[in-house]
Amino acid sequence: MRNIILVSLLLLMSASGCITYVGGGAVNQAPVVVSFTVSPSSIQPGEAAILSWEVKNASSVSIDPGLPAVATTGAEKVVPSSTTAYILTASNSAGSTRATALLTVSGSITTPPLPAAGLPVILSFTASPASISPGGSTVLSWTTSNATGASISGIGAVGTSGVTSVSPGMTTTYVLEATNGTNTVTAMTSVSVPGGLTPYPGYASRPTVVSFAAAPSVVAAGGSTVLSWDVANATSVDLLEYGPVSSSGSMNIYPSGTGTITFHLSAQNAYGTTYASCDITVTPPVVPYTPPAWPTVNKFKASDSTVLAGSTVLLSWSVSNADSVYIDNGVGSVPAMGSANVVVWSTTVYTLVATNGANTVAQPVTVTVP
Repeated sequence: MRNIILVSLLLLMSASGCITYVGGGAVNQAPVVVSFTVSPSSIQPGEAAILSWEVKNASSVSIDPGLPAVATTGAEKVVPSSTTAYILTASNSAGSTRATALLTVSGSITTPPLPAAGLPVILSFTASPASISPGGSTVLSWTTSNATGASISGIGAVGTSGVTSVSPGMTTTYVLEATNGTNTVTAMTSVSVPGGLTPYPGYASRPTVVSFAAAPSVVAAGGSTVLSWDVANATSVDLLEYGPVSSSGSMNIYPSGTGTITFHLSAQNAYGTTYASCDITVTPPVVPYTPPAWPTVNKFKASDSTVLAGSTVLLSWSVSNADSVYIDNGVGSVPAMGSANVVVWSTTVYTLVATNGANTVAQPVTVTVP
């Protein structure tokens, strides 16, 4: 009789949707790909991007092409020569789960390889804007290929490509699932709602990256910028380029080289990982303009300052840092150092003018005829 009651209770629990544990062992469950992203999603030839992933309940994880065995959580720099569809495969004794991430190489003429085993490919899944005020709305946009069906968490079945408007009351992560028969891939995008509803106690919520930015975002080579971040609901926070950091903070960055530099942040708690990135642009160093020094008249004199009419007077001069030197009253252009005889018939003021670029100096000398 006791056995009959126990069997009946188990059947009732199964019918009501309860998860049943037998002998302390958990029911087998396929791996869960919590996230699989590439940042940035578009690069120029020769540039690098970061693949980031998090997988739960997997005994092995691989990424094709190029990474046959990886940890269940990690990040890897990739530098493909052409547009590439990366395929993550997570496996355990219950089966396999796959996800894709497309990295576009601008100017590439190579078509992305077909996904392994005919997998669907999620080409894009974004929210615009990614942050809204309470009561506001955002537009989810997605594009897939090789898929026969798609669904979005909290929305339900959707077309394989499309857009839809959503108004979440709290910060929400949407999961897009694309299928074709037995193959399924997923992608995620988050909408931040600062000041929105507070999740009820026990609500399974990933960390929220409230802010992650660099100021200034454009800096000259040799200069510095301040990288700052604020993360909520996280047990650990990491900057991929620098290591573990506190949940809120800032640091001075002294970038080298020129071009765009991307910083990556990951925040973790028991429910998963949230990723964020921000870019800075490093411009060539600014060389300040230094105007040329002014010309200097070291000497300009007459051999006699008072003479009789018709007398000959020797003018002599020395000038430095000048492109041209000129003396009026018939003398004309002269070298930077020299002398010249002049015949004086009446009181005369001789003026030496020295010039370099936009800078000009003048100095007179007077010869008096009584």
